[in-house]
Amino acid sequence: MKEIIEEEIPEEEQIELLRIILTPRFSNRFWNNVDQATVGCWKWKLSFYQTGLPYGQVRVRSKKSKEDTWRTHMRTHQVAYMIYNNTILPKGLVIGHECNNARCCNPKHLTPKTHKENMKDMFGGFRHNSQIELRKEQLEKLVQNLTESEKKFVFNILQKQFK
Repeated sequence: MKEIIEEEIPEEEQIELLRIILTPRFSNRFWNNVDQATVGCWKWKLSFYQTGLPYGQVRVRSKKSKEDTWRTHMRTHQVAYMIYNNTILPKGLVIGHECNNARCCNPKHLTPKTHKENMKDMFGGFRHNSQIELRKEQLEKLVQNLTESEKKFVFNILQKQFK
């Protein structure tokens, strides 16, 4: 199973995916698996990628012909964006979470942005994985406990990320 990132999906494939995603059967099934009971974030209720941030995943199947069947897994926030906006993903951009919650599928929290903008938002908002949420005060305490060489190492990584 290959994880698909927004800018890796060719436009022709996105058009085919959109055709499937916008069918009432698919979109109803998709939204039935999103917890929309809350005012803020709408969390995906089913499977998640097991690496990195806990993005929801959904399988989209297509048959171009009897011989040519393919399926792909997409991040649920991508699918939510595509359904809500009735469009393919913006070329060269990623879909970022304004709420810094990787599980969120609320289209009002999803915004197209550059990868660099998304990374700045992620670190600025201290986006978290499913086990840990770092707040500014906690991060400052962690940095205080690092040795000078560890601080330099972390600084160099962040500096390269935001060039």
